[in-house]
Amino acid sequence: MISLELETKLGNDEFIIVPNRSVTMNTLKDCISRAFKHYFALAFPEEGEILPFKSLRKTYLTYLSKYVGDDAIYLSSHSSISTLEKHYLDPKILARGEKMKLFE
Repeated sequence: MISLELETKLGNDEFIIVPNRSVTMNTLKDCISRAFKHYFALAFPEEGEILPFKSLRKTYLTYLSKYVGDDAIYLSSHSSISTLEKHYLDPKILARGEKMKLFE
């Protein structure tokens, strides 16, 4: 198992992802977004429309909230469940999960 040694980084301002970076955070976000679009296009060619990267976070948080309820805020870095519900939880995603029987 590969360890990121997170416990040694707690309380430290050192970056965990690309610690010796010379690029901005926006550059990293753009790279991750392009990588997600590429993955999605290859993984789901029948979809036609490529989902933006924010859809991955929205889907993750929606499914997470289905399983752990209001405790999802502890894993999302949001201060309240109302913020999470307003901006991230998507009833269409839950309906699709129910149709696919993902919650059984």
